[in-house]
Amino acid sequence: MFFVGVEVPLQRLIRLWGKSFQERQAIAWPAGKALSQVAAQLPLDAKVYLEDAQTQPWWVYAHAVYYFYPRYLTISMTDHYYRSDQEFSIWNEYPDEAWLVSNKFTHVMSFKNGIHLRPVIPTAPSSNATAR
Repeated sequence: MFFVGVEVPLQRLIRLWGKSFQERQAIAWPAGKALSQVAAQLPLDAKVYLEDAQTQPWWVYAHAVYYFYPRYLTISMTDHYYRSDQEFSIWNEYPDEAWLVSNKFTHVMSFKNGIHLRPVIPTAPSSNATAR
């Protein structure tokens, strides 16, 4: 049994040996590679609001926070921290564009049917607004 227990990690080590970080990441955790690629598209000062996070287990969001750092990533309009799959299942915080703009969010990301990223589009000021 000792040799069987050593065989599995040894085969994994051999499979990863000599590969770049991105290649090792794609083999070890493909979702991490996908999150890294999405995060690389954003400036370091981006603020991202994550919608439809409940389509993934709650810990995927925790990993997304890691991959997006130093970019700000949140799923809550009220600073609520979701700690379990049960809390995620009742998530229902869909902000409108005005709220996103007023809170200086630059992008909205969704995990529904893959990873989708879109920029927040600021609304044009109304015609009766006064310029300073």
